[in-house]
Amino acid sequence: IRVFSVSVTWSLENAIDTADSMRARGYGLEGRSRFLVYRFSKKDLYLTALCVIFATAAVAGISLSYTGFTFYPVLSRVQFSAYSVITYSAYALLSFLPLFYYIKEKIKWRCLKSKI
Repeated sequence: IRVFSVSVTWSLENAIDTADSMRARGYGLEGRSRFLVYRFSKKDLYLTALCVIFATAAVAGISLSYTGFTFYPVLSRVQFSAYSVITYSAYALLSFLPLFYYIKEKIKWRCLKSKI
């Protein structure tokens, strides 16, 4: 039964990937088309702006040596300043932005499902 379960799971995941690929290429649309046009919305602009702001802050802090990195392990105190906290925070927000977006979508989906 375990092999059957794994096979079914794999086939369903493969079907989802195939369906997403076919939809992105415009399958089922009138005429001969090779892709589906997606419009760049305000939400996309907002997310791009957030990524640029966080990445710029992180790169600026790193290039101005507000952070430190050693390849070989060393025991020492971490020196915190306002600029290093801003740099680390910007990098953390940039790194966790996809997670925040995923959680937001999960909450939205759960709310929409509860209204059914």
